[in-house]
Amino acid sequence: MYKFLITKEFSKNQQKYLDKIDKNNLWKYLKTKEIFIKNPFDKTLNTHKILEKWKFIIYSSYLNKKDRIIFIQRKPNEIIPYKIMEDHDYNKLLKVLNFIFSDIIDKLK
Repeated sequence: MYKFLITKEFSKNQQKYLDKIDKNNLWKYLKTKEIFIKNPFDKTLNTHKILEKWKFIIYSSYLNKKDRIIFIQRKPNEIIPYKIMEDHDYNKLLKVLNFIFSDIIDKLK
């Protein structure tokens, strides 16, 4: 079982995302969210490691064909959703995460 730590920033990001999507994508999102909550590493989510530093691992999981959720694993059972991204340019994502990694970690301490 996973423990999820939800930050205010992620809650705002999620709400902003939900305000933009149509009903069909909302339904898909809610089904995917159920899977994610049970197991963020479920094979249907295509979860993969993006970055690892200082005992923190950042992962990406697909919500649908174009959107993904970025989350942090701090301990084996602790998951911290970071952001829902609609842009899946991997190189851009990696550059941004490398640049802001220490800020992310500081907020989690």
